[in-house]
Amino acid sequence: MKAMKKQIQTKSYLSQFIGISIICLNIYWTYYHLNLFYLYHFTSLLFVVMVPDVILLFNGILGMCGVFIGIAVFRGYLSAVRWLLIDLAILFFGFILVFLSII
Repeated sequence: MKAMKKQIQTKSYLSQFIGISIICLNIYWTYYHLNLFYLYHFTSLLFVVMVPDVILLFNGILGMCGVFIGIAVFRGYLSAVRWLLIDLAILFFGFILVFLSII
């Protein structure tokens, strides 16, 4: 019985760690793209290569969706490893969009 409780607690700690990792990664992803949008429009900086606004805002929305996924994983509503892989696939899709828009 004790081993089962310890396994459940370990899984809970693992899902909380993965949830916090997902939240931090997606907050950075959202901040980076929305900050780039701000720098494009509200400063006098010149950029050699610019990402289209639609892609920046879409990546900001993807990042916010990832934050909500991370919160749900942290609270234990969603499976940690499965949703971590789904979140990484979403961010990879956003990265591919940025890369293809620059070419």
